[in-house]
Amino acid sequence: MPLRVVLCALALLLVLAVVEPVAPGTPASSVARVDPLIGTQDRGNTFPGAALPFGMVQLSPDDGGQAGYDYDNTRIDGFSHTHLSGVGCPALGEVRVMPTTGAVDSTRPSRFGSHFSHSSEVARPGYYGVDLRKYGIRAELSATARTGWHRYTFPATQQANVLFDLGRAIMPVLGSEVDVVGDRTLEGRLQTGRFCGSRDRHAVYFSARFDRPFAAFGTWRGDRRSPGTRHSDAGRDSDGAWVTFDASSDRDVVLQVGLSYTGIAGARRNLATEARGRTFDTVAQSAARSWGSMLARARVAGGPASRRAVFATALYHAFLHPNVIADVDGAYTGADGRVRVARDHVPMGNLSLWDTVRSQNALLELLAPDVARDVALSVLAAARDGGWLPRWSLLTSETNIMTGDPVTPFLVENWSAGVLAGHEDEAYRALRRNAFREPPARLRTTGRAGNRWYDRSGYIPRGVSCPNKGGGSDCRRPASASLEYAAADASLAVMARALGHRADATRLARRGRAYRTLWDRSIGTFRPRECDGRWTSPYDPTDGAHQFHEGGAYQYQWLVPQDPAGLVALMGGARAAARRLDAFFAYGVLLRDPVGTARR
Repeated sequence: MPLRVVLCALALLLVLAVVEPVAPGTPASSVARVDPLIGTQDRGNTFPGAALPFGMVQLSPDDGGQAGYDYDNTRIDGFSHTHLSGVGCPALGEVRVMPTTGAVDSTRPSRFGSHFSHSSEVARPGYYGVDLRKYGIRAELSATARTGWHRYTFPATQQANVLFDLGRAIMPVLGSEVDVVGDRTLEGRLQTGRFCGSRDRHAVYFSARFDRPFAAFGTWRGDRRSPGTRHSDAGRDSDGAWVTFDASSDRDVVLQVGLSYTGIAGARRNLATEARGRTFDTVAQSAARSWGSMLARARVAGGPASRRAVFATALYHAFLHPNVIADVDGAYTGADGRVRVARDHVPMGNLSLWDTVRSQNALLELLAPDVARDVALSVLAAARDGGWLPRWSLLTSETNIMTGDPVTPFLVENWSAGVLAGHEDEAYRALRRNAFREPPARLRTTGRAGNRWYDRSGYIPRGVSCPNKGGGSDCRRPASASLEYAAADASLAVMARALGHRADATRLARRGRAYRTLWDRSIGTFRPRECDGRWTSPYDPTDGAHQFHEGGAYQYQWLVPQDPAGLVALMGGARAAARRLDAFFAYGVLLRDPVGTARR
């Protein structure tokens, strides 16, 4: 999921360094330490391209990796404008653009893609550059919040092309269309979805403008190319368009692409506003300053320079997401698909709450409280617009993936940090409804899909069926979902008590101790139960297939943040718990070989 890998690295580095929040600054050293190529190998699933902190656009090369880019691949098929860092499923990769030379004789990336060498790559915050060896083209990328900027330096040629490959993305494309407008502009839309096997779908719109007129153009649908045509609507086929320039003398072509999730008009406004009076170089310089200011919010001391570089890059990755989904005028597409205008916050999307509730959430409260507030109010707006609190939203659509109830501890933490000032009562009402009820069938969000069993028995039994509105289901991972419900209830009890809801606080605190219903004293660990209360058998605590999400009982044995004393007692006391903790982290081996053990 987004940020999982980089935030784990960040947490480890905090053990070796001292981090203090400081007043924002712009030290070049903070930017210079960042290496966006870190995490692009061995399924780290990060991307090296250009973006601003929390920007709508992430403009990066696509070479076949799950996040668009994999360091071990050597052929670039294009540069797309949306990416997720550290994601666990293929996602986004929309509005893909590829420069070529010569005749446009194929619509397939396997034919028009180009090999490249890492020796030609330059990746730094807000900028990416690479040589496309097949064509002798230097491709450079940068970004503002809502626009992607391309500068292509072609060899001297009369056939310098830019292809818009709209029918392909990292995730499934459900529909697309493109129009060639005049002699400088292309506009269109894509609809993508089915993230992690869910039923989500969202639309992204674009308006793309070149810095000079093109000499020729055409569109395609499937493998059929149509020179001189201005419109393509793919249906079930992939589609796209191309434009051709005479680069015999003026070899540089600059392309600006504005995105929007509200419509073509929004993309035009975003482009007009953010591109006005700017050049590619000034955009890249401004992006570097934005990153310098954001990264300077933390000062790191201790450890070698190499570790400080890893820390800076992890912090950089943590500031890539969530992402702005609103236009420059505040217009955004709500959870119900309707366009609204936000007045009191910047609407944000890509809210992977299950992944970020225990890590990035607190980091943003500490280092970027303005962004943390925008995120929290976006979660509340999703509840107002869509009728229920979200679980894991991708841009403007709810995916319902993962398990448990991450939104509750997420918002309670925001409330405790003062981020929800002025919205406490609204937040509590939404959280209470989510804790004690299930969403109506007409809504897109699953909420706590296992609530009826958990409320009755303190756990979700193995083998029951939850309403399936998306990819993840609490009933497929009932043991971990039950533990997460209990932790969420305990957190909400604190908020309920502080706001004067005493009866709720008592009920929630009692449910917060429900984790005990899954503790099997005979084996000393958590274990799923059947509908009649019997322990699931046969049972292997190391097997994640036994109703735990992305782990097993040995990982989830520590998921009782609300009652550590109670957990220690179940484990046999402090000494027994300490021995268990040492064994879990292979402490003896770690002391003998800290670096090697941490890398295994």
